Amino acid sequence: MSQQSHLFKTLDFQVGQLAENALGLAATLTTACVRDYTIGAKIIAPSHNRNESRNTVITDTGVITDNILHRLDGSTLLVLEANYDPQMLRFGPYQPFLKQRVASDEGHLSNEMAAQALLMMKRPDFMQVILAHRSENNNNPVLVTQTIGQMLVDGGVKIGPEMKLQHGQPNEIVSMQSVRKN
Repeated sequence: MSQQSHLFKTLDFQVGQLAENALGLAATLTTACVRDYTIGAKIIAPSHNRNESRNTVITDTGVITDNILHRLDGSTLLVLEANYDPQMLRFGPYQPFLKQRVASDEGHLSNEMAAQALLMMKRPDFMQVILAHRSENNNNPVLVTQTIGQMLVDGGVKIGPEMKLQHGQPNEIVSMQSVRKN
């Protein structure tokens, strides 16, 4: 796949879709899609509403650059790719060239890389994370939860009081509804 066609693949959500932010207030993603042209990542630039919520979507990136990390900072609602488990990818059904592309800097984020991004970003007091774009062949919800959850806990994040994690479903439009912080 050429760099250009990789940059312009269809996203798994609709820009302008109504989203409910982590505080339970309606917000609409109306900002333009921003791409990090150095790696082909697709990012919906953070949108803000009058209550200072920040909604961000990132998918199709194989690495977290400083530019991407900066765009994640302060997100109260984040849709983040957690595409593959490295062992499942290594021993899975994909041809070698596809395995290499998935794991490349122009591919996708592994569960570990998604967790690292969550640990490295500047987090608000409470945020909701929807783990999305999960491979049906090279990942599963249990591995995503175990890997990301353990890395976050080991990094000092309190799941529940500081961060709500949920799974998006493969081949479905991501629902960006959240609950209020208790």
